[in-house]
Amino acid sequence: MTWRQLPAIWAVEGLRPAERLVLLALAYFADSNGANSYPAQQTLASMCSCSPDTVKRALRTLRERGLITATGKGRKGTIRYAIELPMATAPPRQGGAPPHPQGGHQRPTI
Repeated sequence: MTWRQLPAIWAVEGLRPAERLVLLALAYFADSNGANSYPAQQTLASMCSCSPDTVKRALRTLRERGLITATGKGRKGTIRYAIELPMATAPPRQGGAPPHPQGGHQRPTI
């Protein structure tokens, strides 16, 4: 999995939940460059708790938006995808402790 892609995936606006889940699942199978991801659509459907038709629609939308490209065939004839996202910083987190006013992170004393 390419953890480097996760902040960029979370930062993409306008995705439906199934589209974001499918994109995250593709990143799970991708190499460190975000390429060579070739899970079966049935595998994606199981991972995302949705139907194969929902996965097909999500993949089509992601291709149309230029977020993924089909780069050939993987093992067993599955389509190989590359994730085409610019690297982004993580979105701001909600909740949790505020940053320490003097910078850095310090543990509270008990």
